[in-house]
Amino acid sequence: MCGGRLEIIPCSHVAHLFRKSFPYNWGRNSALTHIRNCMRVAEVWMDEYRHFYYDRTGLTPDKVKIGDISAQRSLRKSLQCRSFHWYVQEVYPTLFVPFNASAMGPISSQAAPNLCLQMESHSSGWGQEPSIKQCHPGDNKQYFVLTSKGQIRRDEECLAYISGSEKITTQWCDGLGDTALWIYTEANTIEPVHIMITKDGNTRRHCMTLSSDKTSVYMRPCKRRDPRQKWTWSRKYHTR
Repeated sequence: MCGGRLEIIPCSHVAHLFRKSFPYNWGRNSALTHIRNCMRVAEVWMDEYRHFYYDRTGLTPDKVKIGDISAQRSLRKSLQCRSFHWYVQEVYPTLFVPFNASAMGPISSQAAPNLCLQMESHSSGWGQEPSIKQCHPGDNKQYFVLTSKGQIRRDEECLAYISGSEKITTQWCDGLGDTALWIYTEANTIEPVHIMITKDGNTRRHCMTLSSDKTSVYMRPCKRRDPRQKWTWSRKYHTR
């Protein structure tokens, strides 16, 4: 953003060597210090993109005091740094940014409001079934975006359903077809865009449903008054 260049050298190796202890003091609350530093970076460098960081973490400057950042902003101005939008477009164009998303945040069950949908991290591998866990605000594994295309996405992974089956799995978003397109209805149900084919070959609307033991989700025929098919998901619209 402020000059220089980033080079990718084939077969190169990069390492970060950590000391056994930090040469500086993090204070009594190291977690809060880390959060404050991240928020200061967001406020100085991320421009309008900082709102996505706040949405995902649940943090805002009115909740956490970040101190005076006027010197850092003046430095950025004096160096004539480019915008963060330029950085995303030119340096990191593959970064997923949820502009024009229909819904963002945790997906909690209206049958059990303290329980949220959870997708494990990339290291666990794709093809797994999402689970239901205790809601934890700010937990990345419980943060989902309903994109303008209709994907339920967490970073590079999406939820997909298997036609003719009740199973919902996680898949890499790139290259997924119609089985990864969803709608969050005004009735607070989460349904596939396309009508599903049942095991007996018939077609019927299906909804994401909380399992009876409240540990998982699966696809079942929609029932208007079934609370296990009702979900709370924050409807947000970030445009650019």
